[in-house]
Amino acid sequence: MGRGWTTSLGSALAVLGCATEASTIGAGADVATAVEVVADATVGADAGPDLASPEVSVVADVALLDAPLSDLANLSDAADVAAADTADTATDAGPDTPDVPDVPDVPPLPKPKVEADGVMFRVDGVLVKSPPLCLVVTAGDPCADVSALINAYIGSHLTGNQALDIVGFFKPFELLATGPNKIGMSFGRGDCLRDGNGEVIACGFWGDPTYFENTTVMGPGNCTVFNAPEACYSTTTAPGLVLDLGGVPLGFTEAFTAGQFTFDDKGTVKKLQKAYVQGFMTKETAEKTTITVQGFGDLTIASMLSANDMSTDAAGNAGWYFEIDYTASRVPIKF
Repeated sequence: MGRGWTTSLGSALAVLGCATEASTIGAGADVATAVEVVADATVGADAGPDLASPEVSVVADVALLDAPLSDLANLSDAADVAAADTADTATDAGPDTPDVPDVPDVPPLPKPKVEADGVMFRVDGVLVKSPPLCLVVTAGDPCADVSALINAYIGSHLTGNQALDIVGFFKPFELLATGPNKIGMSFGRGDCLRDGNGEVIACGFWGDPTYFENTTVMGPGNCTVFNAPEACYSTTTAPGLVLDLGGVPLGFTEAFTAGQFTFDDKGTVKKLQKAYVQGFMTKETAEKTTITVQGFGDLTIASMLSANDMSTDAAGNAGWYFEIDYTASRVPIKF
C-alpha cells in the first residue's frame, strides 16, 4: 500500500515544484487548487403582527340640569352605577387573549441498544487539522502551505475498490442510562470486503490495531467531553498509534481519540461524528518518516513541519502535536 500511494502523492505535490535545473515553476504549469465549498445560510426573522390599540369607550358626563331637590338623594347611587359601568367598559376595552394550544409531549429518544458482539465503524472522512504542512518550492522562498492538497489527496483515497481503510471497533457496546461506562476500543488499519460497485460489505483489521482499554462511553445527555447532548466516547492515552493515510504514515505517542455517536429512530448506533485523533510525533520519528515526492525526492515529515510549531511531550521529547478530525459510518463486522 505504501509505495503506490506515495507515487500518486508525489505526482500531486509535484505541481508545486520545479524541475531540478530550473529555479521557478515552468511556463504553462498550472497549480490546481482544492475546490472550496461554502454553504451560505441566510437567516430571516419575520416581524410579529401589529397589536392594535384597544378601543376605549368614552363615558359621557351626566349633567344635572335643574334637578328637583327630591332627586338629589339618588345622586350617590347614580355615581356608584356610573363608576361600575366605567369599570366594565375598561375591562372589555382590551383585546381578547388568544388561547394557548397545549404543547404535545415530545417522546423521549429510544434507549441505545446493547450490542455484546460490538460495533465497527469505517472512517469515511479525514482532515489533518494541525500542524500545517508546508513545502519549500524554491530555495529561499517561504514554505508553501500544502495542507489542503494533502487532505484532498487523502480524501480521494477513501472511496473505490482499492480505498484506504481505517476502522474503529467498540466491544461490548453498552451505554448506561446514567453516568459513564467503560468498554474497549480498537483503532487502526482496516481490511474491508467490497462488492463489484465498491460498496463495503464487511470490515476487519489489517494486522494488530491499537487497543484503548477502559474507553469511556457516555449516553445521551451524559457527555461531559463535548458539553453536548449527544452520546460520546473518549479513549485513554495509548503509547503508540500509526495511521497510514494513503502513503502518509503518521506514527504517534501519547495518542487518544474521542467523538460522538449518532443513532437511528430505533436506538441503533449508526455514525461517529465530530471525532478526532490527537497524538504526539517525536522529532526523531518525523525525521525518519519519508514521503517520496516527484521532483523533490524523499522528503521527511520533519522537513514539512515548522520548528515554530514544535512542542515537548510528557517525557521531554521534542516534536509536534497532531490533530486529525474524522467521521465514520457503521459497517458489518468481518469475522
